[in-house]
Amino acid sequence: MTWFFHRLFASFEWMPEYELKSVTWISHFPIEWWEGTPTEFRDIPKGHPAVWQRVLLGEFMREHPELEIHIVALRKTFPRSSTYRAQNVTFHLIKTVGGLRAPTLFWYDTYLIGRVLRKVRPQLVHCWGTEWGAPWIAYRLGYPFIVTMQGIITWYCRVSPPKNLYGKLYFGLSQLCERQMLRKAILVTTESKYGVNFLKSEFGLTNVWQAEHPPIKLFFQVERRPRVRPLKFVFVGRASHLKGTDLLLKALDQIVDIADFEIVLIGSREEPFFSELMGKISPKLKGRLVLRDVCTTAEVANELGESTMLLFPTRADTSPNAVKEAAVVGVPVVATRVGGIPDYIIDGKNGVLCEPESVEDFARGIKSALSNPMFSRGAVDPETYKWVRDYLSPERMGQRFWEAYCFAAKKLAGTA
Repeated sequence: MTWFFHRLFASFEWMPEYELKSVTWISHFPIEWWEGTPTEFRDIPKGHPAVWQRVLLGEFMREHPELEIHIVALRKTFPRSSTYRAQNVTFHLIKTVGGLRAPTLFWYDTYLIGRVLRKVRPQLVHCWGTEWGAPWIAYRLGYPFIVTMQGIITWYCRVSPPKNLYGKLYFGLSQLCERQMLRKAILVTTESKYGVNFLKSEFGLTNVWQAEHPPIKLFFQVERRPRVRPLKFVFVGRASHLKGTDLLLKALDQIVDIADFEIVLIGSREEPFFSELMGKISPKLKGRLVLRDVCTTAEVANELGESTMLLFPTRADTSPNAVKEAAVVGVPVVATRVGGIPDYIIDGKNGVLCEPESVEDFARGIKSALSNPMFSRGAVDPETYKWVRDYLSPERMGQRFWEAYCFAAKKLAGTA
């Protein structure tokens, strides 16, 4: 069966070359967040901003204009299918029929993407995550591919299992894709030391590279003006069990009588989880709670500019964007010691690390930050601030992924 589909879709003979000239990205680029997108596509309902893809594309457009990049994005919310070009990038936007992607095990996607790839004939396919079956698609079509993990679904589901039928199907497929396909990739990239170690131990991978995904440059330009009366605490992300929003609000309830603060939650909310949680916190804390729906990048940057601290008690995160954005802005972070967070937050230097799954320890961490002369006024250690901005720079990301592409090209040419 595998041989049959390889011969059916891979209608060209692979000729390995050392010099990489063409790469195709599949299959969920955040086109609605990309500057320069035609208005009719920019105005569709906004999904996840996938900042890392936008940052890397910008770096490649600036530093490697000789590389031909094709981006294939599928979405049922597109007004129509369209193709347009910007510099060295061609965007292939494909309108899909709802309900045919995950239920067909992404064979529907395979058919649609296959039609594009047979025309553009990429040397390499870059699969962004396993959430939409991209590694399956590249493998079925017979193209060499690398995978960039946008989140390690197997770990996330182990810590916070999906509750509804759709979640169980969708994330179940992602886990199956991770288990089946990561070994078949030329290379797998992930963020954080934790991510590398998890993929090696869980799936027995040897082809794993660490490649950090930085915030967009706007966050490197934010002017700090932290508010201290009252203190402004911020949480950025989906208010959910996975992100530890219950731990956050219960910990704040323990200090509501000893500190003057407001807590701003920025992002969508998991239901019925959030409504049930609101019934368990005190009226006094509810009075200090500000809910903001999904914001623009500029609005998030502005909130971080004013915030005293970011509070982030997540249960599982390979490398949370909110923590990295706060770190490069210079916002003290109180967070759980999970995933990649200890790579960016140095205890006592630019934040406080707490044990996961503990309301008491997170409350202790907030109190510790409030008693710290730097953190209590929204400041961090200058040397740590400088170091983390270099470690998470867009330029470093661009260089690392260019090295990954060159490694893949050498591997295909048999010279690696």
